[in-house]
Amino acid sequence: MPMKSFKFIFFSLIIMACSHRQKSNTLDLTLAIDSMAVKAGVNNIKTDNQQAKREISFCKIDHLDIMNEDLGIMNVVQAEEEALKIGDGWRLPNEMGLNLIYESDSIKNLVTNYYVGVEESVEIAEDGSKEKIYMRKSVVNGELITLQTKDEIYSIYGARLVRDHH
Repeated sequence: MPMKSFKFIFFSLIIMACSHRQKSNTLDLTLAIDSMAVKAGVNNIKTDNQQAKREISFCKIDHLDIMNEDLGIMNVVQAEEEALKIGDGWRLPNEMGLNLIYESDSIKNLVTNYYVGVEESVEIAEDGSKEKIYMRKSVVNGELITLQTKDEIYSIYGARLVRDHH
């Protein structure tokens, strides 16, 4: 067998192995997230059909409707996407909404330590949209932290949606 053919086969096998390992890592991560959600007693991300069939119960505090159940355990980008799919004005809470969730005795079933929120910044992005400031709030000690790195933004947290009261 010529040396070039051997190198081609060798590198092809390496690429296939890496590709398989990447799929395996994605599957491992998905299983780990699902497992953590089950242990925490919350549902993980739901499909569009599951969300559409789900009746949303909420409580009213001040001018906000706050969901009685968590949306799931996910990163802030996924949580924003899920809120858009649900529609009807549901969104991630801003800092004030996170504070209401933390301070209210009416809010039940908070099963994770950190819940995520988002605020629109006064700064404008290159595409003309407003920059977003992502944050997480501890429902254990009230600590509010701005998420600044991609690792923080793509880490998983609890998500509890709010909307302005109709």
